[in-house]
Amino acid sequence: MRIVYRAIAWLVLSGAAVWADTTITLGTWSVVQGETVDVRVAVASPILKDLKVAVSWDPALVEVVPDSLWASPSRLYNVWEPATPVLAEDFLEVLAESSTVRFRLHGTDNIGLTGWRVAAATAGGAQEAVFGFSLRGLARGTAALAFAGAPYARNMDPLYYDEAVTPVAGSVLVYLPAGPVQFAPPGGSFNHAIEATITSEHALRVVYTLDGTDPDENSTELPGGQALFLDGADGASIEVRALALGEASSSQRGTAVFSFDRQAPAVTVAPSVTALGRPVLNGTVSEAGAVVEVSVDGTAAAAVNHGDGTWSLDLSGVLPGDLAEGVYDVVAVATDAAGNRSEDDTVDELRIDRTPPQGAFVIGAGGPTWVASRDVELVIAVDGAVQMRFRNQGGDWVDWLPSAASHAWGLLGGDGAKTVEAEFRDAAGNRLAVSDAVTLDTGLPQSAITTAGTYGPLTWPGEVSGTAVDGVSGVARVEVQCSRAGDGAFWDGQAWVAEGVWLTASGTALWSLPLAGSALPEEVAVTVRSRAVDRAGNVQDPVASAVLTHDGTPPAGEFSIEATGVLAVSSPAVTLRSQVTGAQSMRFREGAGAWTAWLPFAAEHPWVLSAGDGRKTIAAAYRDAAGNLLDLSDDVLLDQAAPVSSVGTAGGYGPGTWPGVVSGGATDATSGVAGVVVSIVRQLDGNAEAAWDGVGWAVGSAPVWLPAQLAGAGWSVPLPAEALDDGRRYAAAARATDHAGNEEAAGSASAFIFDSTVPAGGFTIGAGNPLYVNATSVVLHSAVSAGDHDLEMRFRNDGEGFPAVWAPYA
Repeated sequence: MRIVYRAIAWLVLSGAAVWADTTITLGTWSVVQGETVDVRVAVASPILKDLKVAVSWDPALVEVVPDSLWASPSRLYNVWEPATPVLAEDFLEVLAESSTVRFRLHGTDNIGLTGWRVAAATAGGAQEAVFGFSLRGLARGTAALAFAGAPYARNMDPLYYDEAVTPVAGSVLVYLPAGPVQFAPPGGSFNHAIEATITSEHALRVVYTLDGTDPDENSTELPGGQALFLDGADGASIEVRALALGEASSSQRGTAVFSFDRQAPAVTVAPSVTALGRPVLNGTVSEAGAVVEVSVDGTAAAAVNHGDGTWSLDLSGVLPGDLAEGVYDVVAVATDAAGNRSEDDTVDELRIDRTPPQGAFVIGAGGPTWVASRDVELVIAVDGAVQMRFRNQGGDWVDWLPSAASHAWGLLGGDGAKTVEAEFRDAAGNRLAVSDAVTLDTGLPQSAITTAGTYGPLTWPGEVSGTAVDGVSGVARVEVQCSRAGDGAFWDGQAWVAEGVWLTASGTALWSLPLAGSALPEEVAVTVRSRAVDRAGNVQDPVASAVLTHDGTPPAGEFSIEATGVLAVSSPAVTLRSQVTGAQSMRFREGAGAWTAWLPFAAEHPWVLSAGDGRKTIAAAYRDAAGNLLDLSDDVLLDQAAPVSSVGTAGGYGPGTWPGVVSGGATDATSGVAGVVVSIVRQLDGNAEAAWDGVGWAVGSAPVWLPAQLAGAGWSVPLPAEALDDGRRYAAAARATDHAGNEEAAGSASAFIFDSTVPAGGFTIGAGNPLYVNATSVVLHSAVSAGDHDLEMRFRNDGEGFPAVWAPYA
């Protein structure tokens, strides 16, 4: 309650001019902190040409309200410039150091000729105020308001400037407007009829309405000190609107609503499962203004009604210690503003649970070590959880999900180890953190078939084989399918069947599938397909494929050292000649020596025989694509030495001794003499004059080599005696060639003479032809002539034979 003292002071000027400052105290009043009073200064006087007023206050109790100063355009005007606006700042200023508002008509302490005037006014109400401002209370209490330099007026007539104006009654007014309207009770909800009072500080009277319309000064007045009687049915509301009328036409309005509620609010307790020893309890309440009191474990406390139909109570500020694990009954009692009261109808709403869920999960059914796809199923076996969430290791958690037995999940991209982390929580918020790891392998394994091409009985390995690789999880198995051309049958491991069959091979990185050679059709292509399956379940696509053929027919043909029929060679460097069909490769060896490597088949192959003349045997092997073999051999004589010939026709001959041929011998120790050619030249004076061509003498010709007739180790070339001239010398040369083709380099030669003249003369034993000699060694003296022919001689004792060799004549 504020107590306001209204003080009005009239300042009446005497007939003489008032020059000294005077102070008039207008009394004291109380101001509520933060509220304001309106100060207006009214001067009742004739027209004034000058006016100064200073208003001061206690700065400890009140302060001037900024921007509240004003000057009245109805009391102030300028006679020189009538259009000049009235602005408060031209007349008023706040002196902070003295807590004073000062008004000066001409803006200075001196009398000035500015043309401003204060209009004449008689004593009356606030409407006559010249200026005003507002003060705001700083603290509850009384404050003094003083007027220093009391208003004075002075005649500014230049003819009578010393003559004071005789004033009519003047006044300075300070007043308080009607205070705020206050209801007691201030409205609200009630479960019974009430009496309400309406008051307003400084109000002269209070009027009101109950029909929702705004009251005016003619509305029903509530006599001072009386109360309104209000009542209504359940759910009914009465809006009371009041108007307080105060002095100086001030007024205040107020409204209060009185509701009648005879029904108790509904209250519930939300079931709660928590691990906290002093959790926050929650529930519902049907009335926003109801007071909710909650009791748990023997302790009661007021809950917070949030006004949205819910309430809560934080037990951390209520209970002295944590509740033990167990079940507790929570009792909630709601009392509304009308006093209606109700209690919740449930029991054992609170369960304290600090035991986390138990169990685990695996990535994929059965918990595989490897998976082939990022899209996996998390298989969950966790008891006690109501929610779960997951993340890839190091990533962000997904939102909490209802607990389930499985959950679809996407692993991080890129092959390699992957870890999925999971959290499971129960209704109390207890959490179980677990994880599982798996290796992601999205790459396809690869297999290759090494058993391909053509095979024969000797090369078929008895199985189909190959290799397989997988870079991440590794190869789990290799599946193989064999189908034969023609009827399209499939191998099932025992027989050929109509339906397609995939068989699992033995081994992984190196794999094989048995397939007996007897099961392979002759000359029929078999298509082999393989597909690798890795440990993650990836299946090779496309599959590997190869074709094999079984061929039991070996190559055919002939082999020879040099051309067919060559029996001997003169050089170890020979050519091996192969006339073989169906061969893909070949190899050779001499005698029992080592085989060469398999070489691509060729019709000719260079070879060097082993050192030393003699018979050489070369073995040849030919192999087709199926591995079928053809073995052949050939031998040849290596003869690197030339044959040796000799000419037996030499010396002298006559018609009776000439044999009719030129002859001689020829030998070759290895391959034998294959042929001898002979040249016969007729000489003249020691020079070749003609060559025998087998028919006649070719005069001036180069030697003619004639083939000799071989007979055993001898040879001969016919030369009839008729072709020989008496006394002529002849030269014969021979050159032999063996079967290896070696040709005698120098050959052999001899000379002979044909003499058809018989020698004449005789010889004696000793000089003078004595009859007796006294020694066995004697000198034979010959005197024989054969013309121009050379002579030879030989001798013998009686009873002995002639020596084989003729001696030159002497």
